[in-house]
Amino acid sequence: MAPTAVSSATTLSPATAAKDASSGTPQQSLSALTDYHLDYTLWDPTSPHSPSSQRFVASLRRAMVGIGFFYLHGTPLDSKRAAMFDLVSRFFALPLSERLSIDMDRSRHFRGYCMFGDERTQQKQDLRDQVDYAPEVDRVDDARLLEAYPFLNLYGPNQFVGDEVCAGHRRIVLDWFETANEVSNQLTRAIELALGVDEGELSQFLTGKTTSHASGDEALDRLGALPYARMKTIRYPRGAVVDGITRSDPTSTQGVGAHKDSGWLTLLAPSADVGGLEAQDFTGSWLTVPHVDGSIIVNFGQQVEFLTNGIVQSATHRVVSNPSAKHDRFSVAFFSSPALNTFLQPLDSARFSAELVDAWKRAEAHRNGGDIVSDVPKGDLFAKANEPFGWINWRGIVRSHPGVVNAFYRHLVQQ
Repeated sequence: MAPTAVSSATTLSPATAAKDASSGTPQQSLSALTDYHLDYTLWDPTSPHSPSSQRFVASLRRAMVGIGFFYLHGTPLDSKRAAMFDLVSRFFALPLSERLSIDMDRSRHFRGYCMFGDERTQQKQDLRDQVDYAPEVDRVDDARLLEAYPFLNLYGPNQFVGDEVCAGHRRIVLDWFETANEVSNQLTRAIELALGVDEGELSQFLTGKTTSHASGDEALDRLGALPYARMKTIRYPRGAVVDGITRSDPTSTQGVGAHKDSGWLTLLAPSADVGGLEAQDFTGSWLTVPHVDGSIIVNFGQQVEFLTNGIVQSATHRVVSNPSAKHDRFSVAFFSSPALNTFLQPLDSARFSAELVDAWKRAEAHRNGGDIVSDVPKGDLFAKANEPFGWINWRGIVRSHPGVVNAFYRHLVQQ
């Protein structure tokens, strides 16, 4: 789908926006807005100040003052999409017993398969099943540290089925994970340039290789950098009954409820033939976000909003499930995150580039300086002062996966 020549600042008229916000029915598509389409092939990581790279940074800067979503064309993930979606379709076609051989409730590291309806958003059942992954690393074995800092339990091995069950499961997933992580790192470097801050000023929060803060616990600090990210392969199935489970609310269309991602950047590859992803603009109106061939969808997480003092907004978004769709909807989502050991503090806005400030002022003027409307409370998962970021990851994940909490952490998490 080719975008039409519409500015990214375009919003619905106030009357239409008010009607749309109340009805929840999208009236516009993000794919039609040209400023939300970025060409990753312009970015040269070996020459970030080249004319080509600077064109990419300029386009990124425009997207950064928008609603928090954009299409990124020409990434290395494009060549891996066919193999990944073939794997995803084969895995979710397995009998439930095979999928449950890697049940997340068996993993104290919150890795593995979640049955249809197991996960919740805003205390409401999400109508999907999924497999969760994170860095393939050794677990932490220090019992005292695990008790004092439960988020260290997020470190550990993934769960995969064998090649005799689903060929390539481990290899294809880890390859996608590594590639998506590198794209996120490169985007972070470009964001530094767009903001006008020093090289590495944001990247250090992702790598955890910073000495600007210490926890005060020598044993924890000796663990060193604890980089982290998560990835999900997701199915939004059609039908009233899924794997013998009847939808708890036949009228619900919540594939996943309205939320803002808690981390850094989200890189999403959705199904080509089944829609459902929607993003909320600053008036509270919903826009459809369909798949566009040759692209992935990127959205900013809450920590980008936190560090930039709200100049870059984290996008409120949701997935609407359609039980009567002709096909199941699949997606592959990668969530980069600040390292578990990182301490975050907002940047000094006075240091931001004049180009970014001007772009923000133009966007603000276009919406007449009105307040940003969102279905999600502002900063519900912002980093907290004087605590490692791992606590934010921990709080977010335990509220979504009560089965793992009941199996391993009832003494640590208030029910």
